[in-house]
Amino acid sequence: MTYSIIIPHYNTPQLLERCLGSIPDCEDIQVIVVDDNSNSQIVDFSKFPSLNRSNTITLFTKEGKGAGYARNIALQQAKGEWLLFADADDYFLPNAFNLIRKYKDSEADIVYFHSKSCFSDTGLPADRNIQHEQLFAQYDKNNTHSVKYLKYNYLEPWGKLIKRQLVVEHSIRFDEVMHANDVMFSTKTAFYADKIEVSDDPIYCITVAPGSLVHIRSLESRRQRYEVMLRTNLFLRENGEKQYEHSIMYSLRIAASYGIKPLWEFIQLGRKYNARFFVGASHWFKNALFHLFHNEDKDKKKYLKNE
Repeated sequence: MTYSIIIPHYNTPQLLERCLGSIPDCEDIQVIVVDDNSNSQIVDFSKFPSLNRSNTITLFTKEGKGAGYARNIALQQAKGEWLLFADADDYFLPNAFNLIRKYKDSEADIVYFHSKSCFSDTGLPADRNIQHEQLFAQYDKNNTHSVKYLKYNYLEPWGKLIKRQLVVEHSIRFDEVMHANDVMFSTKTAFYADKIEVSDDPIYCITVAPGSLVHIRSLESRRQRYEVMLRTNLFLRENGEKQYEHSIMYSLRIAASYGIKPLWEFIQLGRKYNARFFVGASHWFKNALFHLFHNEDKDKKKYLKNE
């Protein structure tokens, strides 16, 4: 078994079917689908999309603990030399597995690929891949800082080939939280990876759909993402990589928008993890000032035009 593809699923069987349709049903690929307690009123489990595939393991959980929990269950069943991850509402691009197979014998611990992005309902281009494209644009394999910057800022598990042995050797698992479950997993695999490769080819399409977890912006989801980032920064700091800590200024600003009490709670949480509150502050302020004056200039031009 060369590749194990892990897919958590919740209440989107038609999209899961699309995702599975983009993966060849062949002997060198193991697909592991973990359904995270989907609603039986939405999903017909007798016709679950993965049940009629010869290379697919289908697991059902009743806990409903989120994608991180589902991915950890799947990791216990993975047999492939390489790990690939997909979200059920995304899919692999045509020719993806021909491109992936070029790296079958790679000595790298992680191979990074480009991605595309589209709106799930219309197929029109979206912008969820832009941040990754910016990371790739600054990448220089001969520059250690550039390599580490890519590794510690590509915080999603998809769009990568990851050596399973790396995950097994260092007992790396996903956080079992509802939001940002993949950040620590991505950070730890990046830290322990001795060698990486970067492909110029896109293999994966990230979709944008209303109601997905990435669009949920409640205070609790903000708090959960914030705490994950605090723990990530602590891991980087304790392992000699403090220059790659992520700024938490944005999280504090969001907390402040909910009131003094949430802001104070976020500050206290930061102190619990010995946070460096002003990491990246200069960069953050430069961006804030740029957008402030840029918007002011646009407003002035609009005013003069109306006059």
